[in-house]
Amino acid sequence: ALLDSVLLAYTLLTRIAAARGNIEQAHAWLDQAEGLAPERGWQRLIAATLFERVRLQLAEDRVTEAAACVSQLARIAAAADRTEASVSEEIDRYRSLGEASLAMARQRAHDAIAPLTAVLERFQQHRGDYLALRARTMFALACLAAGDRTRAADECREVLAAIESARAYRTILDQGPDVGDLLQAVRETMHAGHDKLRIECIDQIIERSRARYPGRHAVRDPARAPLDEAPAPEGLSTRERGVLNLIAAGQSNKEIARTLGIAPETVKSHIKNIFSKLSVEKRAQAVSRAQSLGLVVGH
Repeated sequence: ALLDSVLLAYTLLTRIAAARGNIEQAHAWLDQAEGLAPERGWQRLIAATLFERVRLQLAEDRVTEAAACVSQLARIAAAADRTEASVSEEIDRYRSLGEASLAMARQRAHDAIAPLTAVLERFQQHRGDYLALRARTMFALACLAAGDRTRAADECREVLAAIESARAYRTILDQGPDVGDLLQAVRETMHAGHDKLRIECIDQIIERSRARYPGRHAVRDPARAPLDEAPAPEGLSTRERGVLNLIAAGQSNKEIARTLGIAPETVKSHIKNIFSKLSVEKRAQAVSRAQSLGLVVGH
């Protein structure tokens, strides 16, 4: 098979597994791709695999491991064969996107803007490509996190203009729970005089974001709080409190894993810690105890 076909296949298989909450299978597909790439000398496949690995690890809050993958991407980009400009440019693109993703996970939005700007400059001739749209969405999120709400809304509008005819909402939704805030920033700039179809499109994506990331729009989602944030009351970590909110929302372990993009075993570990810290033995008891302490709201 051709490289582009194999790269696309493994990327889709990985994301399907992750979307279903099967993180182990997602990593297994990446392992297969990494094993195949050296045999065929496909450096682009190695770079793409590492970038997908970064996405998975950051979704699981494994920031240190993600940083190691980004460092490996940087080494591959530095060693790329410059005689094949298109190949080295694509590898460098994965490196830049990996660096930006890591910076955002570390709550360093300003550090993400520079590599994303460089990527978007290279994408001027391919502004409608999927990777270009993802980079522009990431750039909009970085601008929002950096406090530039107007620029964030402008960039997001460009993405929406490209995807609304195909209704390719996942291009935006896959970027995480913060897309809800980003879309809301765009919605706030709309008024009755704007195109009704555009307004309906934004409203639909916002609703899908609410369904995919429950609680994100009603209150700040503690499951997505910065990694170094102070623990919640009763000794619960921010991630544990986020899991607790999803339990209160009626989600099963598998649904929680899918919502947060983490392995089911990780969910079980969090729930075990929650039960211990709240001195309970059942999910209903945990929710009741949390409600009495004001740890969950709206349930």
